[in-house]
Order: sequence, then C-alpha cells, then structure tokens
Amino acid sequence: MAQTKPTPPFAEVINRYWYMTPGVAIIGVLLTALGITLPLPFLAAPGIWGCIIASFLLLGMAFADPKRDLVSMFTPLYAVIFFILPSDIPQELPLMVLFTVTIIILTARLQWRIRKG
Repeated sequence: MAQTKPTPPFAEVINRYWYMTPGVAIIGVLLTALGITLPLPFLAAPGIWGCIIASFLLLGMAFADPKRDLVSMFTPLYAVIFFILPSDIPQELPLMVLFTVTIIILTARLQWRIRKG
C-alpha cells in the first residue's frame, strides 16, 4: 500500500479553483492567435507565458494532492525545456496548442484522481 503525505492547508483553495490552470493556458494561446491574426507585436508571447504559468499552477495542484502525482509535478520542467531553453523546436502556435492540450488532459486526470479517492 502506497503511503500518502498529509494534505497541505492550501489544497482546498487550489482544488476549488482548478479550472484556472487550463484557463490560463487557453487564454494565452487565444491571445497569441489573435496577435498572429492581427499584426499586433505586443501579443507575440502570451501563449508561452500562459503555458509556463499553467504548468506551475498544475505543479501546485499536484503538490496539494496527497498522492503527489509526479507526471503533473514535472510539467514546469518541460515548459522550461520547450519554451525557455534555446532549441531547434520552433516556439510557435502549434507547440503552444499541444502543450495546452497536455495541460488540460493532466488537469482533468489529476482532478479525477483527487475526486476519486
């Protein structure tokens, strides 16, 4: 039987506002799509920051879960690898959309685990 850690006091607040995690990523991607559609240079990177902030919110939710979901806890590492470190991967809208879909799936999975047991 796996041991569980005690639930931190901020877990109630995080689990009450769980929808903010995918919401931040989706709003960032929509603003980036708007910035690409209309030539607005100041809307060039909200998708990147939305994905990074959402990954850290997901980290907080995973840390608040007594079972400590490691997959969700490592999403900020992937956000840093994909969006901050220089690489050959283009940091454009398709990558942001795929990362946002991943955030949505992981948030739903984590909430399902929290509600289930």
